[in-house]
Amino acid sequence: MRRLLHRLALILVMVAMTACSADTTGVEFMTLQRPSTPNTYLVCPPGRCTATADEPGPVYAMPAAQLLEVVRATLSAEPRTALVQDQPTALRLVLVQRSRIFRFPDTITVQVFPLADGGATLAMYSRSNYGRSDLGVNKARVQRWLGLISAQVAPRPAS
Repeated sequence: MRRLLHRLALILVMVAMTACSADTTGVEFMTLQRPSTPNTYLVCPPGRCTATADEPGPVYAMPAAQLLEVVRATLSAEPRTALVQDQPTALRLVLVQRSRIFRFPDTITVQVFPLADGGATLAMYSRSNYGRSDLGVNKARVQRWLGLISAQVAPRPAS
């Protein structure tokens, strides 16, 4: 009987985890304040974020609106990922990707910024909705997603 209760409790916990709600509001990069927990990762071009970035945003030789289309198509095709906000006039997307097993949601905000020379750059912030540590998941996601985007639109060399 005790074993059955443990199994039932485990099933209930797993069901509850799959129902975890996600923050779908996204962030504003110019006012972003990162938490003290190590479960976020930020890529941001210089001067576009008040928070300290983990790495600078890449620069692309492509107009901002066109880059946003590539980003939208590429990231929307990722497994367990939902596009929850699409703001084309702000050149901003908010996505939620859920972990494979427990379905924990992570919220990712991407914003494209036009550059004076006709190119574009972007900021990407990935954060866990639950827990303190993410075991490097947000960093790995952001770097992988930037790689997917760069495979379609080569970034310009840093000047």
